[in-house]
Amino acid sequence: MAKFHRSLLSTAVIMATVTAAPVVLAASEPELTLSTRTFYFNRDFHEGPEDRVAAAQAFRADYLSPTFGERFQFGLTALANIKLDGRNNDAAADVNRANSDGETEHSAKIGQVFFDAGITTGTKVRIGRVFMNLPLLNNPDIRSTPGSHQVVMLDGKWENSRFYAVYNDEAVTRSDISFEEYTSNGEDYEVLVAGGAYKFENGLGVHASYGYADDYQRQIYLNTNYTFDLGDARSLLIDFYHYDGEAEGNLYPDPDYNSTMTNLAARYTFGNVKLLLSYQTIGGDDAYDFAWGGSDQTLHQTWQSIQFNDFNRDDEDSWQIRADYSFEGVPGLSGWIRHAEGTYDEGVAEVDEAESNLDLSYTIQTGKLREMTFRLRYAHIEADAYSDIDEVRFMMNYTF
Repeated sequence: MAKFHRSLLSTAVIMATVTAAPVVLAASEPELTLSTRTFYFNRDFHEGPEDRVAAAQAFRADYLSPTFGERFQFGLTALANIKLDGRNNDAAADVNRANSDGETEHSAKIGQVFFDAGITTGTKVRIGRVFMNLPLLNNPDIRSTPGSHQVVMLDGKWENSRFYAVYNDEAVTRSDISFEEYTSNGEDYEVLVAGGAYKFENGLGVHASYGYADDYQRQIYLNTNYTFDLGDARSLLIDFYHYDGEAEGNLYPDPDYNSTMTNLAARYTFGNVKLLLSYQTIGGDDAYDFAWGGSDQTLHQTWQSIQFNDFNRDDEDSWQIRADYSFEGVPGLSGWIRHAEGTYDEGVAEVDEAESNLDLSYTIQTGKLREMTFRLRYAHIEADAYSDIDEVRFMMNYTF
């Protein structure tokens, strides 16, 4: 099946290259961007495990070449992560690389190295190791450095639409340095993701995607959203998500796995204030599994995927209320508060879990350090099934 998928994608790329017009990639000058991130992580368990503390200083260099023949281009991202602190099973914090002894240490890796070949205006093939940002294949940048995927990707944009097809056979986690193949029960498998999105003239947005891992799992993703313009700087966003996943073959740990995840949210905006209400429910027979195994760390993109919890347990119902505010008197300062609760059954008992978040961000507006950003994230978690937790994350980002 993997060879069939690979051949299918390769054939589509060759046919498009032969038949398409040669106007493609726009950038003509090389681009080099240097950036840094200071990251601190502290997860305080009220009982049971010791607090997990980790800190790192990350450095990142992004290079994008000029275009060659208006059709070809390559890119490279180098990452270095300097360990500043690490205590009490800090490897589980996924901030610093863990060596073979389980101790964390400094690390460096090539996060991206890719080659682009243009097919038509707005359409290209990308081959290499890249940061992904698709609903069913993504690398959330939520630690000191992001993870990455090895792919062959066809990506196109035309007017209000986008389409893509991705073949993926290896991945690396945020804190590790080695790309690993997907393996289960001693056998390798690959991931194929295809989908598209369209924005209608009336503002309605739709996005659908299908993902399949040979003899492992398949997932379907659907999203539709619409923003009502209420006038006087007021608007109402209605956002709907649906995921459907099930085991495909003998490589998934539970051959009978099947689950759905449905999320509906409404966000009201007036001036510099946003108010959100979100509800999510898990169907099927199992908790929803949104990753592809191995070193893949894909997260789902519903509103209920928050700092600590994803509220994706078997038959879990959850809701959330959130308020965002941009401070008019302090340009560059914004923040939000959020509270979410979920309920699920464990045996004959009903289990509750709740999470409250505070998130503050400030970007310097003037001077030599203009665009330096500080972000503080705090989470308080209360649960019946595990220890209560207080978690603090701090990030300082700067791009030269």
